[in-house]
Amino acid sequence: MAHVVGVASEFELIISITTIGGDTLVNADALPTVDIKDSSGAVVASFAGPVQILHPSLGLYQITWTPLAAGDYTAEWSFLYNGNPLTSIESFCVFTVGSVPSLIPSAGPGYVVSIIVVDEAGVPVEGMTVQIYDETGVTLIASGVTDVTGEALVTPPTDRYQVRFCGDHILAEVVSPQQIKVIVPPPNNRWIFTATTFIPPVSANPNMCRCWGFFVDAAGRPCPNLYLRLQPVFDPAALYVQAVGYAQKPVELTTDEDGFFSVDLVRGGLFNVTLSGYMDSAPNIRIPDASSCNIVDILFPAPSEVTFDPVGPIALVSGSNVNIEASLLMSDGRTLNNTSDPSQQTFVEYTSSDIDVFTVEGTDGESIVVQAVGAGVATLSAVTVPLSFLPRVPAVVLTITPIVVTVT
Repeated sequence: MAHVVGVASEFELIISITTIGGDTLVNADALPTVDIKDSSGAVVASFAGPVQILHPSLGLYQITWTPLAAGDYTAEWSFLYNGNPLTSIESFCVFTVGSVPSLIPSAGPGYVVSIIVVDEAGVPVEGMTVQIYDETGVTLIASGVTDVTGEALVTPPTDRYQVRFCGDHILAEVVSPQQIKVIVPPPNNRWIFTATTFIPPVSANPNMCRCWGFFVDAAGRPCPNLYLRLQPVFDPAALYVQAVGYAQKPVELTTDEDGFFSVDLVRGGLFNVTLSGYMDSAPNIRIPDASSCNIVDILFPAPSEVTFDPVGPIALVSGSNVNIEASLLMSDGRTLNNTSDPSQQTFVEYTSSDIDVFTVEGTDGESIVVQAVGAGVATLSAVTVPLSFLPRVPAVVLTITPIVVTVT
């Protein structure tokens, strides 16, 4: 529970914790450490050694601390038990003697929940998104991303929760949802989940690229028996420097029960794609000069990153203008320039955060013109054009560094 204590600097505050309970110190790895943090998260006091042992057989520890100012604080305890890290957080409010606290913490102590994801070999999986939902799976309570140790930390109240994982972007999957129950330690709230990982296949032939991909429906379920037909545009294809000729017939494939397919295609080759349920005929796609590629990136390219030249900031006088060049990196690796690739503005449009400061002008195949209107500061940015590309899981997020424009 949260504590409200009326103390001033002349009083000592006693904070105690029971760790495991019952012969704890017999197996304890080391004495606990504790950090006192203010409302901003800054450490205002640390205790690594002078922790008083009140009762060895009960594992009861205590520290004494003299607050220097009123405010909201947390005491974060950390210790090891049989090699397992345990953490507990106590929230409390310190206020001056005789005063009435304006804010009393309403929530109870938070207990750090450690979610660890490893692969089949026990190697930590970095970059897995972890989401904590309520027991019904309706309300998102907390979320995090696993670090290099495969761990994500969240601090929900004690209750039952659903844990969901998203690792499509790192080619890893944990069966979801999983059920956990967060309790007051002991034992610690720590769970380890094993992810199924996918290692991209590569072609053993230096002239070929192993093209592969997974297809799922809107609910994330695999799409088995999905028909794909790749028709080579040129037949045969001549490859240099080796000057090997490949006479390619149309390639017809169906996805397996996992929605997966894989095929070797000539590097640099042009293909027309038919994909049942998605498109009757796609524009020609070019196979990259690589040993492996996720063909979903080629079939469903999405805007990935916009860069400006100059990068800014830019200073203008009202009534003047400046030309800006913009490059758009697509998820399939192509770079579209706004002057040489008119199709760029099929995917993104450029905007002013305040049209009373400057407007954005320019048409397909022309430079972006920033026209100064009135005094002020605004930013030049870019947004994706709705329905200009097919949705993907996970979605490709457009990265952009806006240009600050100052008009005087």
